[in-house]
Amino acid sequence: MNRIVGVTLDCVDVKTAAFFWKAALGYDEPTPCTDDAQFHALVSPNGGLHHLTLQRVTEAKAGKTGFTSTFS
Repeated sequence: MNRIVGVTLDCVDVKTAAFFWKAALGYDEPTPCTDDAQFHALVSPNGGLHHLTLQRVTEAKAGKTGFTSTFS
């Protein structure tokens, strides 16, 4: 049974976060991240089913995790 697992993280700077998480997780970047990206996706290597989506927020929020998970 295949399971798709997705995680979305809120961040103020999508491009910097994408650079960090791509290196930390060894994920692939299907499309290059632009400076004005509102969302950006990274996927597990070799066509894996796991993905990380980075979502731009206007400011960091104290006391809020900014973490959303999806399992299907």
